[in-house]
Amino acid sequence: MIVWLWLLLPIGALIGSRLWVTRVVVPAWRAERLTDSTAAVLVAISRGLTLLSMVVAAVMIAGLPPVPGLLTAALAGLVYGLVGWRSIRAMFRTAER
Repeated sequence: MIVWLWLLLPIGALIGSRLWVTRVVVPAWRAERLTDSTAAVLVAISRGLTLLSMVVAAVMIAGLPPVPGLLTAALAGLVYGLVGWRSIRAMFRTAER
């Protein structure tokens, strides 16, 4: 039963991330309340948190030791956010408001 609850974490994070980006970040960027870089950082953070939740769920379901597993999850989310930030910023720069 607990496994199903851990599977809800990444699903909720993915849905929350999509809603956050489409309902808050993109409309604020189009209304010029956010710069390209700020919008890209917000999108990269939401994607990094989504990846973090996926790795946390995998660690908890597999029964791995929590401390190294959660540190790995945090590092994976951070690296993914940092790597993706440049391409996301380029996407915002080339898109039309």
